[in-house]
Amino acid sequence: MDRRTAIVGFVFALAAGAADRFPHVEAEALSGRKLTLPDASAGTPALIVIGFTHGSNEQVKAWTERAGKEIPAKSVYTLVELESAPRMVRGMIRSSIKGSTPKELYDRFVLDYQHEQELKTAAGYEAGNDAYLVLIDGQGQVVWRAHGPQTDQMAAELKRLFAHYTLNGD
Repeated sequence: MDRRTAIVGFVFALAAGAADRFPHVEAEALSGRKLTLPDASAGTPALIVIGFTHGSNEQVKAWTERAGKEIPAKSVYTLVELESAPRMVRGMIRSSIKGSTPKELYDRFVLDYQHEQELKTAAGYEAGNDAYLVLIDGQGQVVWRAHGPQTDQMAAELKRLFAHYTLNGD
């Protein structure tokens, strides 16, 4: 292999790896503190439950609750994407979400207003009213994606993969 072929291959490998990294999202948690994902979980795997529409609300709530029982709750982040929501209703949406979210989740419940496309790519977006689950390893690499209502099979897979990445740090 000549040098130019090796360099081109290396550049493509970097691009492929970067595509699998969870996007850098700086946003505000319900608690008011700034949170940056995936940095907030640096060194440990984390699950990010994402909702893109009002219709995904029930699935997002159900997955957030279930995931906190399957894996350590401190490793579960909930992210609601509001970039497409009209600016004039965002405050009402935030108040509604805050009123229906247990206070112990405030530090890990994030509202984002500017990363919709990157998050849709990271989540493998297909259907608007689904909850999206994105498991990242300790380096912020996406290692598993799923979407839809909670099932025992998906929960078992999440638990198995989380344990694998916790023990092996892959």
